[in-house]
Amino acid sequence: MTEFAMVMPLLMFALLGVFDAGVLMFGVGTSDYAVGEGARVGAEAGNAANADAQIIQAIQNTALHQPFVQVNEVDIYRLNEDPVSGKLTVDTTGCGGTGCMNKYDASGSPTPGFSPEPWVSSTRNVSNGASDFLGVTIRYQYQWKSGVLLSSTPLQLSSSYSVRLEPQTY
Repeated sequence: MTEFAMVMPLLMFALLGVFDAGVLMFGVGTSDYAVGEGARVGAEAGNAANADAQIIQAIQNTALHQPFVQVNEVDIYRLNEDPVSGKLTVDTTGCGGTGCMNKYDASGSPTPGFSPEPWVSSTRNVSNGASDFLGVTIRYQYQWKSGVLLSSTPLQLSSSYSVRLEPQTY
């Protein structure tokens, strides 16, 4: 009985840790899938007037909006390709000097205090051979399920995906 009383707290702590780690990995995997699905839909939507709405809808249609993670922000932005290295970087100078980044909350509303849509979807280049690159980032948090045993503060995480916009005509 004494041995059981000594080992049981350690066993419970280990079991809660394994459970929390599993749920966290499920949330991370789901967010990776959701951001990839959103970018894919954005590449297909191209310069459609409702391209950003389609991206957010695709993200919402995944299992990401479940009780394991809380989405705080969805960013949709243009990427510039370095002609030498091919490296993609966020366009911070285009779209009137404010940068080409559209920020939305989890429901798809523009983030308060931020220009509603600096990179208007109708201005996206979808020509054959010279189309724009689109980036999508989801910022979310994971609240530990075991309470204060592991950590009392939520983890702030993000998941990103980039894709070239598909030409609308050939």
